[in-house]
Amino acid sequence: MRNTFALLSTVLLLISLDMIAIRCQDQVPNQPLDTMINLKDTSQIEKIISVAIPETVRRLPDDTYEFFNPVTKSILKRLSPAEMASKSPWWNADYPVLSSANEIGGRYKFLDIRKLPLQDRQDLAKKVQSVPFVGDTSEFSEINFVHIQPNIAYSFRNGIVVKHTVTFCQYDHCEIPSGYQTRFVRYDSTGKINAVWDDYYQFASVSISLDGRFVLTNSTVRAGEAEEIMGEWALIDMNEKKKIPIPRYLKNESGYYTEREVLVRGKYFILLLSGEGNFVWLIIDAYSNSYFDRVFKVTTEKEYMNYSKSLYNEYFFNGNARGQVNFSGFTKHNLK
Repeated sequence: MRNTFALLSTVLLLISLDMIAIRCQDQVPNQPLDTMINLKDTSQIEKIISVAIPETVRRLPDDTYEFFNPVTKSILKRLSPAEMASKSPWWNADYPVLSSANEIGGRYKFLDIRKLPLQDRQDLAKKVQSVPFVGDTSEFSEINFVHIQPNIAYSFRNGIVVKHTVTFCQYDHCEIPSGYQTRFVRYDSTGKINAVWDDYYQFASVSISLDGRFVLTNSTVRAGEAEEIMGEWALIDMNEKKKIPIPRYLKNESGYYTEREVLVRGKYFILLLSGEGNFVWLIIDAYSNSYFDRVFKVTTEKEYMNYSKSLYNEYFFNGNARGQVNFSGFTKHNLK
């Protein structure tokens, strides 16, 4: 009798455990990432081989950059913030119209030129190229204020690219600018300038390819007090001094927005974008004039949050992934 009771208890316990397992299985949420993202397709994973290049430039606490010989450690050049700033044609008011401007100092330079002859200010307005998506700029008949931002340096493998930005305004505070000028200056491993690019957008985030050849950057425009509009992206070939066509996702008013910072992996720029009802992974290979995309459809807010949290970590950075790019499921297109 005792053995029979023990056997019966065991059977009932197993049945209870099975019922609990079935109930738990019913409660497991559906995770589309398991089926949409195939991390096992290793044939499409490109390993990024990074060649070890000795450091030749370092930033000091006062924003000075030192360029040095990696073997002897001797200093080849010290590039001070003032020297970098001098490469902006507007910083020292070298432009004739600004030579007698009333300057308010500080880290930014605010040039008030309202006291200069009206004709000079009108001539300057004619030379300032307006940004196309600002709106109607016909009312800007003169420039009365020039705001010059401090230089910002971006490092790449063996040099730096310095960004200089100037804002031209008819009205104080520049709530609605008349136009911009941005200059990118590239310094090589010895501290010498070897490329310059001028544009009429105000560029915000800047990403540099590992060899310093390509600059991927997005533009912004002041549209009112404390308000900025994201504009079109630009892909600049510093060697050839020209812009390269950008993927349709990055064009102005495309409806797609960046979810993460731009990642630079080997020769690739990688972006995660979100649009209406989908996410897009975008890989740009400017060296071969091509890009790759993969679209992930989302239909619910829960799916959106799932993708938003999981794609960045699981798709490109599975395991020792900072040295690889996964092309599984991507479609290749030409930049045109």
